[in-house]
Amino acid sequence: MNKPDQPLPLEGLLKQLEAIFSNEVVTFGALTKAANLDPSRDFRGISLNGVPLSNEDIRGFDFTGSDLRGTNVHRARWDDTTRFDGALFDGPSVDPRTIELNRKLRAVRFLEAERLVDRFRSQGIRPDVVTFSTLISKAPNLTQAEHLFSEMQRQGINPNEFTFSTLISKAPDSASAERWFNEMQRQGVKPNEVTFNTLISKAPDSASAERWFNEMQYQGVKPNEVTFNTLISKAPDPASAESLLSKVQRLKHN
Repeated sequence: MNKPDQPLPLEGLLKQLEAIFSNEVVTFGALTKAANLDPSRDFRGISLNGVPLSNEDIRGFDFTGSDLRGTNVHRARWDDTTRFDGALFDGPSVDPRTIELNRKLRAVRFLEAERLVDRFRSQGIRPDVVTFSTLISKAPNLTQAEHLFSEMQRQGINPNEFTFSTLISKAPDSASAERWFNEMQRQGVKPNEVTFNTLISKAPDSASAERWFNEMQYQGVKPNEVTFNTLISKAPDPASAESLLSKVQRLKHN
């Protein structure tokens, strides 16, 4: 039987698959090449729901209108040649473009951060809780921070403990700080040690600081060195400071 001059397409595909699966790691790119698919054309408007893309190199792929839920695509290697227009994600927090936006926000000042968010939004990229919490942290005052919080809620983005702790830190006085703590409780967001450390630092006197410290313990939040140092710094005189220090040392040993 004469051998054909060229291997049959199926034979060639089987050889490629054999080579791929002989490796310990089977990559998405290798499978794409074996199936003779065009990354810039053949992945538009399809469902890849549940296909693991974590750590894959997806540069040059066009996923326009595709279902990328459950793929961990935000952990893949991508760049400006990767298209995600109209793709479905598990949420904006796992959209690679939103993650890139949040990374860039950390390096710029407030006005530039607002312009950056507007530019990304014009490209159909949705902000998430990290985006808004970062903007709030960069706001020059509580009024602008509160405006951002209202916009965040209007867009249906739920705040987290970082959002509220940042708003508390922007408060110009203890009353405003307590108002935001109460709102945090109303929305069912659990405070953490940063929340209580900030409240203690905003306390106008030692008694108020101890009240927040007691609330911290009541809610099961473990104090840290910042908590103890801030609490002691609120003491009005050396004798009070000594008393608080003794209390702190007892707590540390319990």
